[in-house]
Amino acid sequence: MNLTTRRLSLLALAPCALAGMTFLAGCQTWGQVKDEVASPYLDLRSNLILQMAESHFEAGQLEIAQKHVNDATKIDPTNPKLYLMDGRIALERGQLERAMKLFEVSIQFDEQAAGDSEAALAQTNPDPHHFQGVIYQRWQRYDEALEAYGKAFALERDNPGHLMAMAGALVPLERTDEAIALLEEQRTYFDQSSALRASLGHLYRLQGNHRKAVRAFEEAVTLQPENAKLREELALSQAAAGDHADAASNLRIVIEDPDSRDRLDLHRLLAQSQIADGQINAARQTLINLTRRYAAEPDDWVNLAKLAWREKDYSATLFAAHNVTQLAPDRPEGYLLAGMVWQHRGNDVNALRMFDRAAELDVDDATPLVLRGVVLQRSGKPEAAALAYREALQRQPADPRAKRLLASVEVQ
Repeated sequence: MNLTTRRLSLLALAPCALAGMTFLAGCQTWGQVKDEVASPYLDLRSNLILQMAESHFEAGQLEIAQKHVNDATKIDPTNPKLYLMDGRIALERGQLERAMKLFEVSIQFDEQAAGDSEAALAQTNPDPHHFQGVIYQRWQRYDEALEAYGKAFALERDNPGHLMAMAGALVPLERTDEAIALLEEQRTYFDQSSALRASLGHLYRLQGNHRKAVRAFEEAVTLQPENAKLREELALSQAAAGDHADAASNLRIVIEDPDSRDRLDLHRLLAQSQIADGQINAARQTLINLTRRYAAEPDDWVNLAKLAWREKDYSATLFAAHNVTQLAPDRPEGYLLAGMVWQHRGNDVNALRMFDRAAELDVDDATPLVLRGVVLQRSGKPEAAALAYREALQRQPADPRAKRLLASVEVQ
């Protein structure tokens, strides 16, 4: 027996030997003393292992994290934080039923440790409730998710994450107005939360209230000016609200971000915003850069061809139109634009061939037939031109071009 053990044994025996003395209330056994000495050590050890588990969990090493949790639970089987971590691992693995039970165990042990005091219960951990809300939401049990998130928020009112989760649960319940009111009520209190403002922006955009969405995202960007995702959301709302110049300005900043540089959707939205704002040369350059650097889609070439035609750059129009016909031979736009260039250059044969192909591909559009009629009329074939105009009117009876041109041929 070593010295430490002997001293503990003596301490255990001493109260029994002195039981008659009035200042001692009772008699402790060796097991009780050993538990009192060991308990803080076990708590410390289990929490250290828990910290290792959390570190591995954050690194995505779930197997190692699970092993640490299992080891710690053997040491300290009533530690609520261990069951919380175990539940998070199960949730990450998609084991929703198991995770739900583990979170419930965590809540029960936490409340038992707090006791019956309302003040103590108010200090219990909100996280198990929040994660239960996540599971309920995955199960599409949105009412229960809302209740769970509400419990988490009641325990931790300084965390806007719980509040935003409540708003997220209200949306599928078709209570978007309530979700907005919930966040707006706390907007001033959480005056430094860009995430809350971004959530409001999404909710307003969902409602179609793009002006208020712009305001919310502007506040979010002001709080986090380096956050490219928030600036992207602001640009999307600005484009939807018709603020095309501002949208283009923000999109140019977003595209400079390394993570967004190769986002073709952002390049296309930038071009659309520039076109809507009348920045034709800038839009052309955006589309030229897109078609040179990336695997452009037919729409990119169609837009580029239209802009080139608008700027009377007929060679560029023909080049872009040719790319459309190569990438999407069943789309009429490439043939129509190519035919317009050939018509401008006086090559009637090629123009008619392109217009005929465009008319075949889109049986509802009168434009190719109207343009065919113009070529025929100009080349001295009024009857053939009239036939083309009549066919155009069969497709679109109210087409003013076809009516006017047909009348001019009939007068001749």
